[in-house]
Amino acid sequence: MKVKSSRPASVQFHKSGIYVAESLHADDFRMEPTVHAFGKILYIGAGEGTLVVEGKSHPLRAGRMAVVAPRTSHYLRDAPGRPLSLYFLCVRDPLLAAPGTVAALGPSRVIRHATLCETTRRLLQDLLYEQTAGEPGADLVMTGRVLELFGLLLRWKSRRGGPEEPPLRGAMSRARMRAAITETERYFYRHQSLERTAAHTGLKPRRFSQLFREITLRSWPAFLREKRIHHAKRLLAATNRSIIAVCFECGFEDVSSFYRAFHRIEATSPLAWRKRHRPGTSTSSP
Repeated sequence: MKVKSSRPASVQFHKSGIYVAESLHADDFRMEPTVHAFGKILYIGAGEGTLVVEGKSHPLRAGRMAVVAPRTSHYLRDAPGRPLSLYFLCVRDPLLAAPGTVAALGPSRVIRHATLCETTRRLLQDLLYEQTAGEPGADLVMTGRVLELFGLLLRWKSRRGGPEEPPLRGAMSRARMRAAITETERYFYRHQSLERTAAHTGLKPRRFSQLFREITLRSWPAFLREKRIHHAKRLLAATNRSIIAVCFECGFEDVSSFYRAFHRIEATSPLAWRKRHRPGTSTSSP
């Protein structure tokens, strides 16, 4: 049985400058205003409450995340009868000194973007495993996961000129689906199957396919194929890489499947497409 806490948990940093842990609040949880030299990222698993940063209140609830910049006065306040259950990630030097880290962590805020929050949850799960298992190279893997999270935060901040993604009330499966879509867009070049991707979201393949089509208006195989061919065209037009190299970089298992997929979308071969878009290039060598 997990022990609930009446006070903030102590932080014990990994040698990488990272610490991640779960915090289950008791009904009498109290936190005084505090300032840390390190930055924090919170993911709310259950309950409701408020993050108060420099006197400004930000509502917290399940499925949301919060970013607390270093050297910022803050504290948590639980809603009566709804104590918070959360995961928190703390980052200090030397990782805090990495380019872009401070920009990703500030200014402090609560984020309700479902896809980013769900991706953060999954990255925190990876970090917890690595921190607990303590296998060789854990510090490198943990650093990579945290830097990936910071990169996602910076991308999200750069796109905030557009509308905020609406909250997905009572539809955690849709939030996980959006995270899966984002991951497919980013890692389209990896070998992945519908069954494995569906299992990663906790959904049955049939339900996964249904939600995927509702959100993207495409089937999962078609969506993945389009992403790969889009990148292939970019490589064909902008580089001198061989067809075999393009095939490999885009995630196709062999040249034949690459040719079939390319022809299905562009109604021509990769070599013919390159010749049309880059006059003077040779089409005799793969």
